[in-house]
This record gives sequence, structure tokens and C-alpha cells, in this order.
Amino acid sequence: MSHLRYDAEAVPVFEHARALLRETGDRDREGRMNRNLGHSLRSLRKYPEAISAYRLARTLFREAGLPAREGNVCRDLGKVFRQSGRVAEAAAAYREAIVLFTESGRERELDETKRLLHHLIEPTTSTPKDR
Repeated sequence: MSHLRYDAEAVPVFEHARALLRETGDRDREGRMNRNLGHSLRSLRKYPEAISAYRLARTLFREAGLPAREGNVCRDLGKVFRQSGRVAEAAAAYREAIVLFTESGRERELDETKRLLHHLIEPTTSTPKDR
């Protein structure tokens, strides 16, 4: 699945797949499909819809007891919040991801998320006047 397309053509495919998965009760797969849908919507700059898909994925992963996957979605939410100019919400989402990655022992994801949070709070291109 690492070669999925995240574009306009993928949106109806992911929506159909998540509807089918909802019927099976497989929270993990339904969560992954919602995350994929979120990626497609984010790439199309449909931020409110992407946020909704990511939030649903997070809920499903939490219900399934999958903190590392939930952490991935929190990091995704941080990215879409940042892209839509919602910096405080981005920082909160990154912090939630850090907690989840710490709890699940996901060092690589933890380091990446800490870096994203650092760059959000301390942008390298800003000057003290810009902050």
C-alpha cells in the first residue's frame, strides 16, 4: 500500500472502501482507509474534509487500541492544521502524537514529530521580529 495515489481520483475509491469496511467492523482497516482519504483531501487542499477524515481515523484507532496508528493520525492532523494556518491546533496535535509515540516506543516517529513541533514553534526563516 505504500504506492497509493492521493489525488482527486482516489477520493471516491477511499470513500467506497471505508463504507465497505465500516460494515465489517474492522476498526483498524476502516481507520487506515479514513487516513488515506485524509491524505487525498489534504493534497487537494480540502482541509476541513481532511480534518474530519483524520479525526474519524483517530477515533477508530483509539477504539482498536492502536496508539502508534493514533499517533500517526495526530501527526497528520498537525500537518493539516499547520497548512491551514491553525498553528495552536497544530502544536496541540503534535504534542498528542509525541505522547502516543512515547507510550508505544516509536522512536523514529517520535523524533520526526518533535522536529515538526520545533519547526512550527521556532521557524528557521523567522526573525525575533516575526515571532
